[in-house]
Amino acid sequence: MKSIAAIGMFDGVHLGHRAILSALVEKGAETNCRPIVFTFDTHPRETLTGEAMPLITPPDLKRELIEEIFGLPVNVMNFSKADFAMPAATFLQRLRELYGVEALVMGYDNRIGSDHLDARSLVGDLGAEVYTVGRVTAGDYQPSSSAIRNAVIAGDIAAVRAMLGHEYTVRGKVVEGNRVGRTIGFPTANIELSDPRQLLPPDGAYVVDVHLDGSTLRGMANTGMRPTLDDGRGKTLEVNIFDYDGDLYGRALDIDILDRLRPEKAFPTLAALKAQLARDRAAASAWGE
Repeated sequence: MKSIAAIGMFDGVHLGHRAILSALVEKGAETNCRPIVFTFDTHPRETLTGEAMPLITPPDLKRELIEEIFGLPVNVMNFSKADFAMPAATFLQRLRELYGVEALVMGYDNRIGSDHLDARSLVGDLGAEVYTVGRVTAGDYQPSSSAIRNAVIAGDIAAVRAMLGHEYTVRGKVVEGNRVGRTIGFPTANIELSDPRQLLPPDGAYVVDVHLDGSTLRGMANTGMRPTLDDGRGKTLEVNIFDYDGDLYGRALDIDILDRLRPEKAFPTLAALKAQLARDRAAASAWGE
């Protein structure tokens, strides 16, 4: 069966990506072609230059979002520098031979191959069949992975949500901590990110929703150096799930970061920290009401 494809990093699966993926589903039905998504585990810039590129969405979560929202198969390409050196014509021929790709769906600013051919060039120079998706806006924002990374770094969670079209989700496993939070009435789950490349927002306290056993539970999280309880572990992500007292060690959690409550700060005593955590909990419980 002939295929129609969309190719990209799709980091975040934001509103711009969703427009491309929606068009892929639509054009696949119109042309009787099997739609397929090609993406990368590692950002092409990191592969080509060695520059570490932080991720909005871990690869496994990215695949799940694409498969669950659009019902599309996802093929992860582990490209080397040599692979990225292929010109567009060679790359498209490989997709045709291996996957039966006869057409592409591309964003208005997408380019393919080491010769960086855009949709117009692919059609004019190579005779490829290409469907182009125009610019997407979300209120005052123009969604892009780079804009979302900048918003995460700035702690502007509202902007992140507006451009993603969904919550900013952090995925990780609960690991052993120092259990001090339990002694002051705020037990926390210490989170080890499933992919250390995933971006965390600035150090501080956050409102979160935690997905656990099919339920969504409200909580609050702290990311940072824990200056009041510093035990030498460095930067951590800790989550206090409200009204939950089960054993979470070793469990994988998806944590939606909803809003920032305050910057991280040092407190003179544990009593002062406890009082602030009580205020944080009240604010987090009321968030969104």
